[in-house]
Amino acid sequence: MGALDQQVAIVTGAGRGVGRATAIRLAREGAPVIVNDIDEQVCRETAEIIGGAGRQALAVPGDLTDPGMSRRLVDAAAATFGRIDILVNNAGWVEVAPIRDIDLARWQRMIAINLDAGYLLLRAVGAQFVRQFRDGGPGGDPRQRKIVNVSSMAGVDGVAGSVHYSAAKAGVIGMTLAAAREWGRYAVNVNAVAFGVIRTRLTAGVPDDSGEASAMTVKPWAPGQFEALTKAAALGRPGTPDEAAAAIYFLCSPDSDYVSGHVLEVAGGP
Repeated sequence: MGALDQQVAIVTGAGRGVGRATAIRLAREGAPVIVNDIDEQVCRETAEIIGGAGRQALAVPGDLTDPGMSRRLVDAAAATFGRIDILVNNAGWVEVAPIRDIDLARWQRMIAINLDAGYLLLRAVGAQFVRQFRDGGPGGDPRQRKIVNVSSMAGVDGVAGSVHYSAAKAGVIGMTLAAAREWGRYAVNVNAVAFGVIRTRLTAGVPDDSGEASAMTVKPWAPGQFEALTKAAALGRPGTPDEAAAAIYFLCSPDSDYVSGHVLEVAGGP
């Protein structure tokens, strides 16, 4: 029996990196996991890893910037497992570029991926959470349901050379705080994690293990920029996907039942 036994979780951006580590961690703690990623192959690979460990997972690949994808995810979860208890809004993209190179189309693409897509899914899952609460009879179903939105220290402090990403991740924080206030009455906890430098395919700006660079891979850092950001943290190193997943797990677990509207900074110190 794990701490999340039979609590149904949706994890987006779960094909690689932090998302995959999170999906595996939640499954290890007993949660059936709906795995989403825009890349169908790695999405199914994550589900297979979880299934191979004797846990439950359902792969539902798709692009969350498609307005209908959020509804399909919620419907798949409800049809397969009967309900939803946890949402980890992790799908995202990072890019390094100076303001002069970021035209409106580039700005809107970043906002669509990092803010709009997460909002659409938060809205769809939140509606499901409210229905489940009301279906619990007089006084509602008191079981806590959790939403964890993945932000960034870029959304807290701003990062030169990534104004569009910083703005999107700041928006995630605002969305988190507002949703926590609106849905607390329905026993829904809404929190965010703000990551510093986590070593993944995206932040490293290098090809993945297959040797093939993704179209979504970050544009190359300026010489020394990645190292400078890493050394700026008190711990002087990047975080790992498993360390990032541990923070997300805490906000999904019963240990955080009285935590809502909080932004947990996971950045190796100030």
